[in-house]
Amino acid sequence: MRRSSSRRGFLGTAATAAGGCFLCGLARPNAEGTGSDAEVSRTPDAAGPVGEEVLGYCGLYCGGCQAYQETTSEAKAGAEPTERCLGCASDVVAPWCRECAIRDCCKEKGLRYCLPCSEYPCDKLKAFTDDPRYPYHKAVHADMARLREIGLPAWLKEQSVRWICPSCGHRYHWFARQCPTCNARVNEEYWP
Repeated sequence: MRRSSSRRGFLGTAATAAGGCFLCGLARPNAEGTGSDAEVSRTPDAAGPVGEEVLGYCGLYCGGCQAYQETTSEAKAGAEPTERCLGCASDVVAPWCRECAIRDCCKEKGLRYCLPCSEYPCDKLKAFTDDPRYPYHKAVHADMARLREIGLPAWLKEQSVRWICPSCGHRYHWFARQCPTCNARVNEEYWP
């Protein structure tokens, strides 16, 4: 099955997948390393170190994106990723992010992300955060306030833990309503 390279096509596929999620996690051992009976360690996913390229120009954490999760999971497993994205600020970006007006604006202004802009929050960002099709965009302003408060390294660590299921330790993405592994309810603040 060939996937659409448009954001709407990709996200539509993601939103309709069983449980809201597919191909978005790696099995990780629990704190005792035995499986699923002991308490799970909520540490950043084993897909590799998280770099600042996962801080989107808009302020989203790209590690919560299905395309990013698939790319890092499939690459770790030795497979060729179907949708290639290593984060908004990387050289390997999903098609919908390559066409992003916010990304283009930041690049034109020489900014790494919107927060330090004198126009923050501008009309482009307001439209982005208020788009009802993507309720997780609402978190951008709170995430940027948190970034300002704790700094980038701590923010990246905090965000990487945010997108790991507290029940089983697998990653899930912005559109998931249930963990793909244990079916625990996730993202209730976005998908009540």
